[in-house]
Amino acid sequence: MSKDIGAAFMSTLLIIVVFAIYKYIKNYKANEAKKVLIKVANVEDNKTKNFNTKAENLKNLRDSHVLSEPEYQDKITKINDEELEQRVKRTEEYTSLKTLYSDGVFDKEEFESKVKIIRNQLSEKLKDNPNKEKSFRVSGDLKSGVAIAIDEDLNYGFVDENENIIIDFKYQFARDFKGGVALIKINNCFGFINTKGEEVIKPQFYWADEFSEGLCAVKNYEQKFGFIDEKGLIIIDYQFDHAYQFTNEMAKVKVKKLWGMVDKKGHFIQTPKFKKPTDF
Repeated sequence: MSKDIGAAFMSTLLIIVVFAIYKYIKNYKANEAKKVLIKVANVEDNKTKNFNTKAENLKNLRDSHVLSEPEYQDKITKINDEELEQRVKRTEEYTSLKTLYSDGVFDKEEFESKVKIIRNQLSEKLKDNPNKEKSFRVSGDLKSGVAIAIDEDLNYGFVDENENIIIDFKYQFARDFKGGVALIKINNCFGFINTKGEEVIKPQFYWADEFSEGLCAVKNYEQKFGFIDEKGLIIIDYQFDHAYQFTNEMAKVKVKKLWGMVDKKGHFIQTPKFKKPTDF
């Protein structure tokens, strides 16, 4: 009888020990999984912060005139492309594709073509879901009541003084409103919108500056600069290799590697003969 009781006790004790070990292992795995998830979340958060920091640093360099507007646009486009690539590599489809490529199921050409499909699908998905809850930071000046904001996808939109979204995040680039209009870039073209988000000058330029003294320097797809008025009409034809804003009725322009100055009718008041715009 005592032997039976002892055997039963040992069996019960063994079950308790096994259960305790099982529970310990389960909790350990859960904690380890949690650590991994936290680590991944931190990595993703750091990546987002890194892209936002790059964008902010570039903006500061542009605003301090260390970077020209075209240089700024090229750099912003580059980091947007970099972020999209990071997003592609975080998809389940890419992970599966990478595994199959490593296993020799796909060759390099097939792998790259499939990655391109994933990239295009992700890009379209981001465009087609504009009403998702936005995480953004205000980048512009709220003193006017409307300011630029940049969302987690590095798209530009506009918010009011209470940070309510008033113009959705759909632009590749934007500047603060000035004189009731704001410079924007969409589908790789520059144009201007009003505070309602309506296009007042259709996006059509390779590059555009802000308006100054009623005129705006623009660049066409033949890489020539000219000037438009506030209706979007060409006032000074495309003929320059570079152009600055008008100041005191004059604008510095570049022709065949030399800088000069024109008036608002496009007449030269300083013949191009200087190597740098700061030389006169």
